[in-house]
Amino acid sequence: MNEDFKRVLKFLEKLPGIGKRSAQRIGFALLKMKEEEIKEFVASLINSRVNLKICQECFNYSKEKSCKICQDESRDKSLLCIVEEPEHLFYLETAKIYHGKYFVLGGLLTSEKEGIMKERIEKLVKKVNDDNLKEIIIALNPTTEGEATAHYLYDILKEYNKKITRIALGLPFGSSLELADPITIAKAIEGRKELI
Repeated sequence: MNEDFKRVLKFLEKLPGIGKRSAQRIGFALLKMKEEEIKEFVASLINSRVNLKICQECFNYSKEKSCKICQDESRDKSLLCIVEEPEHLFYLETAKIYHGKYFVLGGLLTSEKEGIMKERIEKLVKKVNDDNLKEIIIALNPTTEGEATAHYLYDILKEYNKKITRIALGLPFGSSLELADPITIAKAIEGRKELI
């Protein structure tokens, strides 16, 4: 294996969820692509990174000062969904069920991004205080850090007399009980809803 290809594999392994074997599969798949496709892929990647800005309102990725979601007048301005990172906003949008605004924290309380968090929380508090919100939805990952951050945000935001909710946690669709851990099962039972 030549050194250039080894470097490609090392870069691929830095991506989340990509181990050595996945990096090799992706690397070999890239080698099989036509040269024009590789050039287009690399150019798209570079352009995405170079043109990347952060929305001044919600901290989502954007090509402009304000992202398309914040510019969209049809969105429900009375709802604010707090997420950890822009990719989480993207995943929520794919469900096509939420039509409010977002706020990206940029990390969790115990993360190495604590400086960003402090600044963002100050902006979040100002937004909650200034905007005519009815509900704040905390949509952080169900981890120890996510739970701690959710409770921290609740303690800060409860004084503004807004409805504060946390996304329901539980079993993923199509999974089975024997594959779920006890915390997931407990959260699924606690978050149950009445059948109508």
